[in-house]
Amino acid sequence: MIREIFIIAAMSFTPNAQMPQEYAEMIWEETRETDVDPVRVAALMYTESRFNRRAFNEESRTRGLMQIAPFWIRHFRLRTNQLFNPRINIRSGIRILQIGETAHHERCPRSLGTNYDNHHKALAHYRCHRDALRSRACRRSLRSVYRWEDRFRERVQEIERERAEQDGGTSEEN
Repeated sequence: MIREIFIIAAMSFTPNAQMPQEYAEMIWEETRETDVDPVRVAALMYTESRFNRRAFNEESRTRGLMQIAPFWIRHFRLRTNQLFNPRINIRSGIRILQIGETAHHERCPRSLGTNYDNHHKALAHYRCHRDALRSRACRRSLRSVYRWEDRFRERVQEIERERAEQDGGTSEEN
């Protein structure tokens, strides 16, 4: 996927909330040096905050676009108010996904089964935290992220088809 198509898709993959171009560009930039999928980050951001950089969850005390938990504020040595900065919040969310992909999370394999890759385990680690991995709410939350991720990928394919038709070509690029 090329940057331009990612940006266009990010700004138009949801019917209820449009991602600001600035956030799409930040996601693209921040994921380039990692193995983290920018599409997954965009879907997670939509699920977590509906692109509201001031989002705050009273119950969990999570903050910002990626809904970063208090534990991570301490872990990354941030100040609480820094998580309302979009770039810092996005970068923190991507770091959490990276940590989840590489860390051994002893409950993940049992609670999620053995058919899941590290990306799925990282997302479960991010969304559900250690004590909630088996909960119905966790599974529902993961399904929501995957549903939006699928919608984003469909939007990318639509854009690629439209471009191919405009160019008079029949090949689709991935």
